[in-house]
Amino acid sequence: MVTTSTLLESAKDHLLARGWTQHRFMRRETGEICLMRALFLASRDLTWPSRPVYHGVAECVAVLQSLVNSASLQDWNDDETRRPEDVLRLLDVGIEAADVQELFTH
Repeated sequence: MVTTSTLLESAKDHLLARGWTQHRFMRRETGEICLMRALFLASRDLTWPSRPVYHGVAECVAVLQSLVNSASLQDWNDDETRRPEDVLRLLDVGIEAADVQELFTH
């Protein structure tokens, strides 16, 4: 089974490869993606078709949402003060948090 930390690492890789954007799932003209699209791509790549894609996304959102002070990850991603470095740092902290959770729940 694919772990949440593995999904988050994959999401980070997608953002690093494609670039980050706000206010859109993906910018077709540049290929840049938002945080939620990165989570979707990671889950699709690593869990489909053995599990529905949304399961992996939901697991990642649960970890990341607990780390931000925002009503939603989309709102957090789209905040006008948000920078790409913030998103990558959130993923790094999320990976660490997921590793700790997995250590104590498995």
